[in-house]
Amino acid sequence: MSSPDSPPRKKGRGCCLTATVVVAATAVLAATQRAQFQRVLTMMKGKVATSEDLEDWDRVYEDVLDKDGQYQHNANDADVAASFYNLATDFYEYGWGESFHFGYRKKGEPASQSIANAQNFVARKLQVGDGDNVLDMGCGIGGPLRGIVRATGANITGLTINPYQVERAYAITSELTPWMQERCHYVVQDYLNVQGLEEGSYDAAFYMESSLHCEDRSQTFRETYKLLRPGGRVVAME
Repeated sequence: MSSPDSPPRKKGRGCCLTATVVVAATAVLAATQRAQFQRVLTMMKGKVATSEDLEDWDRVYEDVLDKDGQYQHNANDADVAASFYNLATDFYEYGWGESFHFGYRKKGEPASQSIANAQNFVARKLQVGDGDNVLDMGCGIGGPLRGIVRATGANITGLTINPYQVERAYAITSELTPWMQERCHYVVQDYLNVQGLEEGSYDAAFYMESSLHCEDRSQTFRETYKLLRPGGRVVAME
């Protein structure tokens, strides 16, 4: 309550400004959701954002299982994985958001907070700061990477086997501040066989529910070890 000596309050202006901001933010969110939904509808009609053909998926996948339903491996494994993410990425983003992982939350916290909690946990464990060079091994479209950049200021390079995910990651990042754009990077790489990145030049690396997507995790961990500086840290949340 105002004291008798308080100046009279201006009515309406603050309320209208708040309402305008809320309406504008809601409109931006609605536009984003419409764009995501449109991509999903396009996929349901048999078309995807890449050159992938939904009807050809069975042909791409036909040699992955043997007659007993067991996985068999060959030189095309990476191509099969890339084809899968060409098909699945838009569905993931529409239903899951920018971060393709789970998290934990306290009673009363929304699901979105569980994602932030997981990313902040990894950020603390990495023990990195502004300008440190970090790797995201299996970055998807970069949701966790961007969350950890916000938390630490680190310079993070995300690796994904899928070119379309790199395209989406850069499209999302292009709408962020220059500070974020300077620190968020994405490259097409197979984290089981990394090529062209300087060995011994990264301060830390993390896996956010990504090392589980390979049969032999020791192989990707060996690749990461080569890229880290002496004393570098690896954090995996699975």
